[in-house]
Amino acid sequence: RKKEESIQETPVSVSVIGKELQEATLRRLDDIQGFTPNVYIRNTSGTPAGAAISMRGVTYQEIDKSYDPSIGVVMDGLYLGTSSGSLQTNFDIERIEVLRGPQGTLFGKNTIGGVINIIRGPVTMDWGADVALTVGENDRRDIRAVANAPIIEDELGVKVFFSDINSDGYMRNTTLGRDVGGDDFQTYGFTTQWNATENFEAKLFYEHYENKTEGAWANFNGPDLLACQLEGVFWDVGCQASDTGSDEDHVSNEQRNTNDSEYDTAILTLNWDLGAFLVTSITGTREQEEENISGFDASPAELLYIDYENNWEQFSQELRLTSQFSEEFEFIAGLYYWDVDYDQSWNTHQLFFVLDQLGQIVPGVPGGAMFPPTILGTNTQEQETTSYAAFFSGDWNITDQLTLTAGLRWTYEEKEFRGSDAQFYVDGTPRPMPVFNEFDDDWDEISPKLGFRYTFNDDVMVFASYSEGFKSGGFF
Repeated sequence: RKKEESIQETPVSVSVIGKELQEATLRRLDDIQGFTPNVYIRNTSGTPAGAAISMRGVTYQEIDKSYDPSIGVVMDGLYLGTSSGSLQTNFDIERIEVLRGPQGTLFGKNTIGGVINIIRGPVTMDWGADVALTVGENDRRDIRAVANAPIIEDELGVKVFFSDINSDGYMRNTTLGRDVGGDDFQTYGFTTQWNATENFEAKLFYEHYENKTEGAWANFNGPDLLACQLEGVFWDVGCQASDTGSDEDHVSNEQRNTNDSEYDTAILTLNWDLGAFLVTSITGTREQEEENISGFDASPAELLYIDYENNWEQFSQELRLTSQFSEEFEFIAGLYYWDVDYDQSWNTHQLFFVLDQLGQIVPGVPGGAMFPPTILGTNTQEQETTSYAAFFSGDWNITDQLTLTAGLRWTYEEKEFRGSDAQFYVDGTPRPMPVFNEFDDDWDEISPKLGFRYTFNDDVMVFASYSEGFKSGGFF
């Protein structure tokens, strides 16, 4: 709830993961699902750094930047605005809070299913280091290191961190004859904290994250999918049922699922204690550069693989006021600004040659363009999203046992989209200039919350609430 309080007094359906983060098996964000009910997290099939999250039945798994997530991933107050890159590694994390249900009032848009709130470790202001080395099967080699140092005693301190996670593939690709699915990602950065006075502190966080992990996708092609329907016509194996090269230890994709992605994140947090109020400012930026190749049919069939380049730049500013003058009435109020620009270009391989060939032998199917096997279909799109919000959440402690909660958030969002229709060119020749279609629209929404909390004793508390979230429309 954006304030410090005991979980026993928090009227939210929330699971907090702390000491479990020290377990060696909890390597990435998707591993926390074993500790949290009603939460399912998997790596998306389009990029090794993407998270597909389902919470209480609300789900999303699309990596296309034109789609907004339904569950928000927040790191130290910074909302990560796209699913790709949100599959955070378990490194230098103090705790993870999993908030179930709509969190629109305090956390804003795209939290209709809930929020995964990640809190990084603090700057200790003391000398100290923590180094961990993990080795295991498939030539697993994990190195993690965090070091703290005081620059000015009790006033200025710094923390530096580094991790290098590597392993060979744990799956065997029977078509390519090589191991796939291993880990290859590195993280480094720093956090510095300045306690300027007793009433003012500033913290600056920077992280660079590189991910070159190669994905391994299983063949799930059923009779309704093209890879299966064309089995025996264009290739020998496309269906899951006939694919003896794909099982719990093997995959059969005829195309490697390569990845080369970099993420840079910076967060500046300011806290100013005015006595009656606490003023907090969180300024965040995140840049993502992603280059991926993914074989979407995940079979030996030479049907479809896509290589794509995505560039994403986001900026956000949150300014909030927390009351401290009364124990009877407490509130948090604030303003929020968000801006993101992205562009993405996708090249589709093999598919259009197959469809053209199919059209020459099946009546009613378009074909005959005489596409060569090296024909590529290309799409390009760009979008700028700007969002503004104002929010308020208050607690009225009527008695020592009964508290009423009311909150409201107003959100305005505007999107300007430019997308090209599919164009075709031969691999190795210059890519054609895109011909854009342009669209724009805006949305505004009010997200309320009402609830109460009743405390019977130190060990028993009941609460009930009604809340709403907001997710704007868009273009694809």
